Order: sequence, then structure tokens, then C-alpha cells
Amino acid sequence: MAQRPPWVLLLVLPLSAWAGEPSADGLIARFEGHAEIHHLGRETLAPVTGGPLHPRDHLVTGPDGRVEITFADDTRLILGADGELVLDGYRFEPEGEGGDALFRLKTGALFVTAGRIAEQKGGAVVVRTPVASIGVRGTEFWTGPKDGNQAVLLLSGKVVVENKAGQSELTQPGQGVTVTAPEPPLRPSDFADDAADWSGPDVPLARGGTPSPPAPWNPDAIEQALKAVSFGN
Repeated sequence: MAQRPPWVLLLVLPLSAWAGEPSADGLIARFEGHAEIHHLGRETLAPVTGGPLHPRDHLVTGPDGRVEITFADDTRLILGADGELVLDGYRFEPEGEGGDALFRLKTGALFVTAGRIAEQKGGAVVVRTPVASIGVRGTEFWTGPKDGNQAVLLLSGKVVVENKAGQSELTQPGQGVTVTAPEPPLRPSDFADDAADWSGPDVPLARGGTPSPPAPWNPDAIEQALKAVSFGN
């Protein structure tokens, strides 16, 4: 088994016990600080270890919040502080192919370990941010704010960062790209639930600046990024 880069060990921590096995949607594996689930736009729920996330649920964290979510295909997400993540769609066929896991990161930092869907023929794991989409293939990566821009850091595997202005492919662990905000600036409605069918095949590409070429991050920058999604800070 290949040895993981040392910075990934910051996130390899024991899970709290959680009830049941992952179902068709996500399960809350653990959380700390303030967090809440906005369910179908009708009610606000407190997260419960082992509790489910359903399609179109919004997961929101406060200034001290962290939430880890697991899925049936072993995909794992950690949402950092002051974040908002939407589960737009999830479909996994253990014996089949062509599943998908579709997430929308509206604010905050997110750590992603892609599971079996990313390895399936025709499988799609996509994280959409206000300025770019991140297409995943057998990957661990981080995305979040950095120096006023949206940044993506690859930890293993491969990702493609794409928007209307272009794309950048990350293939080397420790490399990152940044994407600037577009001109004119985005409006909140551009990323709202009713702006598009976010779970469908024809989601429009984000309107951000041209993704930068891949470049290595220094160890301090990597550590700072992963601290934003680590528990026990």
C-alpha cells in the first residue's frame, strides 16, 4: 500500500461511533461546534451522530463548526467552519456502474475523499463552487478560500477544475490551483437552488476567472488549509 503524504495524517482520526450503515444518502459521522441542517427549505434540524442527510439538504456550520459525512460508497466529506454545503444528488449501485455524487459548496472549506463511485465506469463525483466545478477521479482533495480566491489542493489522485473561462488539471499531490471571482461579480441568485437543476446532466459551467496553472504549495500553506477541516482545533 502506498504511504500517504504526511499532511494527510492530520485528517486520519478515529470516527465517533455512529448508528447504522450508510444508506442512499449521507450520514453524519461526527461533528463539533455549531452546525445545523436546513431540510428542504422547511425546517432547521440539529445534526445527530448517525443521522441522515437527504437530497437538497443544506449543511451549515458556524465559526467553530466541523461536520464529517460518510456515504455508502465510502466517500467522505469534512465541512469546515462558516461553511454551507448542499447535497444535490447521490446514487450508488454497488454492483453496477454510472453512479454519481453531486455536491455544491457555497461557502467555507471542504475536504473530500472520493469513494467507489469515482472508480466506477461512468461514475461522477463533482463538487461545484461558485466559481468552478471540481471533477474527481479516485481522489483526496481540499477546496476553500485562499487569499481571497477559491483554491483547490490535490492530496492524491486527479481532479479537473473547470469553468466557462477554462480548465486546469491537477495530477501531482501537493499541487494546487486558484480561481478568481468573475467580473461582473456573482449574484446570490446565480448559485441558488432554483438557478438550475443542480442534479441534472446539463448544469451550466460556473462563471469564474481562468483557473491558474497547477503549482506546488509550500508545507505551511498545506497545513493551514487542512487545519480548516481538522477536528479538535
